Amino acid sequence: MVMLVVTAWPGVPRVALAAPEVSLEAAADGTLSVIGNGWRPGQQLVVSLGTDTFAARTDSAGDFEVATGLASYQGQVTIHHPDARLLRAQQPGPAAERYVPYALAVLFAQSVAIGVAVSALAAGSIGLLALAARSLRLRG
Repeated sequence: MVMLVVTAWPGVPRVALAAPEVSLEAAADGTLSVIGNGWRPGQQLVVSLGTDTFAARTDSAGDFEVATGLASYQGQVTIHHPDARLLRAQQPGPAAERYVPYALAVLFAQSVAIGVAVSALAAGSIGLLALAARSLRLRG
């Protein structure tokens, strides 16, 4: 088993992580827009320009664009996650309806559960075979 893992390890695909990027660009109407990419898809973010804050949600590619309505801005642009308490207060319905588990985490948990079940079944079968062999040896 160890040899199989050691020989297969170099062929395992690796995840490439991209660093998130944010830029402040002029829109066609003369106002500024904050454009970001490299975030997780569907992520809720808060964009801060000084004391002004704007809500953003990334699309399926992890990109977002927020129209600020500001004509000019000289300062730092910060991106952060919204406060969890405020986020829960803004979303209707019970928390169980909003929660969507990460698909790979679900698959991992299922594979661990299947592995435990198969291991228990194999151990039980070996135990029963050992018990049967012992009882046959005592009779003979």
